[in-house]
Amino acid sequence: MLALACFCVQAHADTYQRHLPGAIMVTLVDGPFHEGDHHIDHCNQADTCLVDHLPPLMTLGLPTVEIKSITVSVGGMTYALPSSRMFNPGLSSQSGGLERFAGYCANRFNCAFRARFAEAGGAYAAEWIIRNGVATRTVLSTSIDISTLFSENRMPPRDEKCSLPARTF
Repeated sequence: MLALACFCVQAHADTYQRHLPGAIMVTLVDGPFHEGDHHIDHCNQADTCLVDHLPPLMTLGLPTVEIKSITVSVGGMTYALPSSRMFNPGLSSQSGGLERFAGYCANRFNCAFRARFAEAGGAYAAEWIIRNGVATRTVLSTSIDISTLFSENRMPPRDEKCSLPARTF
């Protein structure tokens, strides 16, 4: 009788959570970068490969980690923040985890968030708004000026449009 053993290797993902003032819960999941999930090009022509037709932020060669999802929960609502093209976020406990993630909600339908991510000397910044229940990433940049701005001003500005009452559906 032949016995077969199945050894399944499962990719390891890490989940990070942070409570923000106003009963806001931020959850970020990152995991290994899988080449098969992306269009990879020009890796032999330069130090920077193209991932999905664009150079990845702050990464030479191929990324090793990618953000799989970012969700924000507030007042019984949960929003998925856009996280495409966000690689090697440097979220280890030595790097502070999600300590560089800040934001507020004017109500459960209108919020704004900022975050800085860094690993191995590179950094990038992102900003999102949720307006009338729709989440949009407004900034994704490796600019040192933007990273410095976000470092010095952790909270996004209070946008009067974000503070308007949400429309009813």
